[in-house]
Amino acid sequence: MSDGRRAGFVLGIETSARTGGAALLHDGAPIAEATLPPGLVHGRSIVAALHGLFADAGVAPSALARVAVNAGPGSHTGLRVGLIAAKAIAWSLGCPVAGVDANHALAAQATPSPDADRPVATAIDARASGVFCGLFDGDDWAIAPALRAPDRFAASLAPGTRVIGTGAARVVDTADALTADALTAGDETEATIRAATIAALGARLDATTPAALRATYFR
Repeated sequence: MSDGRRAGFVLGIETSARTGGAALLHDGAPIAEATLPPGLVHGRSIVAALHGLFADAGVAPSALARVAVNAGPGSHTGLRVGLIAAKAIAWSLGCPVAGVDANHALAAQATPSPDADRPVATAIDARASGVFCGLFDGDDWAIAPALRAPDRFAASLAPGTRVIGTGAARVVDTADALTADALTAGDETEATIRAATIAALGARLDATTPAALRATYFR
């Protein structure tokens, strides 16, 4: 469902990893952010965090134009807390909700490299299944995000490509074992998706109804 409600207040929710949070943007500018206690126990703290977020911003939830949430790929345990919260808020307010792809979020918040023209690769660890990964060239996906084996993804990347995300080390280590043409892993902070990034991307995406929102879970 595409609509005109892209300006105004947007709530972003991120619960896919051990570090989660929520952020409130107004016309694209961040005005408040809350960090959840570390650990995959976000269900215990998300409600209080959201109440505190709106109180700190001095904004009523009814002012929201839309809700944005990380829709994966990610673990069921992590993602479902954010999905349930986002759907409940959107249902109660009658506003649209936007699901943001985790690979897109990683690419959007990547720290610019010295070679600004070099694409950035994203990799989310899916454990035994491989990595959810893609290659973003600054405007679009040169390699669309999908589930792949780390060695096959590494083989498709040019030497020196920077890889970010929780699966970066698996891709880089594989490349180092196979070839002298090394890849570069981003730092730990780049692997942490921020709620403000989810809100900013969600404000620009086509939104949908709570009933139609779907997540991509690890197997």
